[in-house]
Amino acid sequence: MREIIKPFDKITLKRIENSDIVDESKISVEEWLELIDENDPHKIFTNVCFPTEEIEDGYFKNIKDRKVEDVKRLLHQFLISSGTLGFSDKMAFDTIESAERGTREFDLPSVHSYFRRLLFYGLGYSKIPPWEGITWIIDLLPDSPKKALDGLNAYFEAHIQLLPDPRFDGLLDAAKIIRAKFIGTPDSKSEYIQLLKELEPREFEILVEKLYKAMGYDTVLTPPQKDGGRDIKATKSTPGQLESLLVECKRYNKVVRIETVRALLGVVRDEKANKGAIVSTGNFTKEAQKFAERNFIELIDGSQLIVLLNEHLGTDWTFNIERLLNK
Repeated sequence: MREIIKPFDKITLKRIENSDIVDESKISVEEWLELIDENDPHKIFTNVCFPTEEIEDGYFKNIKDRKVEDVKRLLHQFLISSGTLGFSDKMAFDTIESAERGTREFDLPSVHSYFRRLLFYGLGYSKIPPWEGITWIIDLLPDSPKKALDGLNAYFEAHIQLLPDPRFDGLLDAAKIIRAKFIGTPDSKSEYIQLLKELEPREFEILVEKLYKAMGYDTVLTPPQKDGGRDIKATKSTPGQLESLLVECKRYNKVVRIETVRALLGVVRDEKANKGAIVSTGNFTKEAQKFAERNFIELIDGSQLIVLLNEHLGTDWTFNIERLLNK
């Protein structure tokens, strides 16, 4: 078996003892970027994600003026390269030890490909490292930022249960950088709505759920369903009153008709909720609007939705959309 090094062995501990730990709360964003460029092994600091909100805000404040090469260099720092991460050796050691003891069995055809690579690499059967990198998406910039984001989001979805917190944050920070530097803020209502329409239906539901949570509701996202009905259960308790709201999300290119409103009203009555709401990227027919007004159903069209998102999630929600969808 290839020798597996446990984290924080004597050599590692000695290096930590002889290193300077940087207090990131006392440095500026430019000083932090200088530390990354210096790559001094004797200085310990966060370099795989933004360490503080102040440094993150400072970076994005001037992102339009930052050179593309400098932005790409930071992206390379945040993205995962092919190789091992800090916990991979211990993970391999524990996994192999469990298998040898018989305390854990592995059905290799069905196990996550990361664990297959981890086992074979740890046992010395393969030179392929456990982590397959995602740094190649940088080659899609600046010409194809949407494709770069699609690749990053797919990688994130496949590995979300395996990522340590700093790497989790680093990938989300990388997505925000790509949006802010290479895509930018939508310039018009139609561009905002187009961004919403590009989301997957489930992603749109998650974003709306985050909105209602930010508006003070306790929210539950219901399991995906194809037969219509409520996508979100939202409740708000105020002195003397409990509001129970059922929300249906429609990521539509077309108008929402009265039949959809009638169907939600039936669900509201069946579940004895106070009222219902339909949130859509499109508009509503006049018949749907009149019916909703008579029956305690709130209709939120694309324009109204953008205003609510700006008000409750911040005007930079378009840059933070990956973080909103994944946290």
